[in-house]
Amino acid sequence: MPTAVAPPVYFLPRWARIATACLMFADTVVHLTDGFLRFEWLPSLCFGLYFLIYEPRQKWETARAWFSKPRSIASLALLIIAICGFGHYLYVLFKR
Repeated sequence: MPTAVAPPVYFLPRWARIATACLMFADTVVHLTDGFLRFEWLPSLCFGLYFLIYEPRQKWETARAWFSKPRSIASLALLIIAICGFGHYLYVLFKR
């Protein structure tokens, strides 16, 4: 017999997640005008996609079950790429 599962509880409301993703996509477009091969647009794109696909781990859910979902793996990969990209961007900015 199926059991009822509560919907996921997010830290931010839906409008804030969508607005942040749109802001990151706008930043991606601004960075794309400087040049495609400079890859300054990649962290913003990944962070915007992260805000769209991230689903938080619920209290009842084990870490193994959460990491077994492709959506969780993809959101974690996007977050890692975004953090590394922003870190590199700050390194280049302050190296000058």
